[in-house]
Amino acid sequence: MVDKHYTQRGFAAAAGISTATVVQLIKSGRIQKGEGGRIPATELRKFFIDVMRKCSANGTLMLCVGKSDDEVAELKQSVDESYQANGVVARYFADINEIIRTAADYTQSEASTKINIVKYNKQVLDAFIKKYKSSAKEYFSNLVSSGRFPEFSNLPASVAYEIVFYGKSAVDLSCMSVIQNEMDSRYRVIIDELCLTGDNNAPLFKRTDLDAEFYNKSGAIYNLFVGDDPVLLKKCDSILQEVAQSALGSHLKSSIRSLLDDAFYTICNVDGEDNYLELISSGVYGRILVKDGDYPAELEIALKFAEGSGNCAVTRI
Repeated sequence: MVDKHYTQRGFAAAAGISTATVVQLIKSGRIQKGEGGRIPATELRKFFIDVMRKCSANGTLMLCVGKSDDEVAELKQSVDESYQANGVVARYFADINEIIRTAADYTQSEASTKINIVKYNKQVLDAFIKKYKSSAKEYFSNLVSSGRFPEFSNLPASVAYEIVFYGKSAVDLSCMSVIQNEMDSRYRVIIDELCLTGDNNAPLFKRTDLDAEFYNKSGAIYNLFVGDDPVLLKKCDSILQEVAQSALGSHLKSSIRSLLDDAFYTICNVDGEDNYLELISSGVYGRILVKDGDYPAELEIALKFAEGSGNCAVTRI
């Protein structure tokens, strides 16, 4: 099975942060790139653990050794009762992965229903502008370099470019209808790809309706979709997924903080678990309670490092 990797933009969306922040995190060494310059999914998990650390003052990790499942269940009950006696309802998580899973489950439906219409519209229009500019430039370059229509090639560059880009011209050329039909076909492909059509399947705006203002992301037509009362565009799956992923990342961070905003705890039975070193060194738990027992030497070393960090209090009970 191939591990998932992210582009910087994809990682930013999944984490709910800006691409500029991702770049800063990479430069500072807090996020590591993998082969091919992409970011492994393990780095996303590390990012969310970093989010959890901000709530570490509310977290308690209890370590025990040699306990049966029933004994661990009894220990959990006694911890719950201890919290309740102090008027606190603490959340229990089996491990760090459960915190992330719980936050993600809570977030999935939240993010899908809270996608901002203007943000979605902007993303669609930005994708349209990028795709259309690229297509028009490619067509214009090929037309000029091929010498297919000499009368077109002899025009001033600004006039020739306006014919291709905007479908407008003050000059009358015999090749005009061919150029416009070919560019209209390219235009229509992009319109259909991004679902920029009305109920009758006609484009929401014609190629000849658009001007330099629109392509600079302003003007009357552009503002119809990003203003105070935006036109609701049809859903384009690729754009919708991208926006939803960004919303998911942002909501996931918020959900993690919300889950850990009050007391939370984890009980780790060292005999039955292999993740105790991560739990100790994660920085997610500001308090570690160690019940009497014979623990591995590596665990004792990890406890000393955790306590030495100044961010964790270790107590033997």
